[in-house]
Amino acid sequence: MPDARLRIRLIALYASGLHEIYTITQSGGSAVWICEGPISTEGVVNPLSQGNFIIDCKSGNKWKADRTRLSESTHSTTTAIPRCAFVTCGAKGAKCFANINGEQIAKTEWGSKIGVIQGAQIVERLGEW
Repeated sequence: MPDARLRIRLIALYASGLHEIYTITQSGGSAVWICEGPISTEGVVNPLSQGNFIIDCKSGNKWKADRTRLSESTHSTTTAIPRCAFVTCGAKGAKCFANINGEQIAKTEWGSKIGVIQGAQIVERLGEW
């Protein structure tokens, strides 16, 4: 069952296209951490090492794994659901998932006549550079 709450996630991407998402939570404010999961879904074959992004659905900005977001994810008492998307790019195409571990909301495949894809990045958001 997908969990859209703001939590620490570990995403394991496999060359086969499978990706597993683990959720890491702190047990009742104690020093004990629990790793739940995995939730397994079909991603893209041969994912690019620098071709995976978590982006904010409203602004298009990348979500960073920084001190502020860590604090928010471990101390959040709000029930508000963050709106983000997990974009994963591979040798044959890209897929996008709602709230990291939610349903697939988009996909594309690119042709291989020109050559092998070597990289991917977010270059435009909401019509801005």
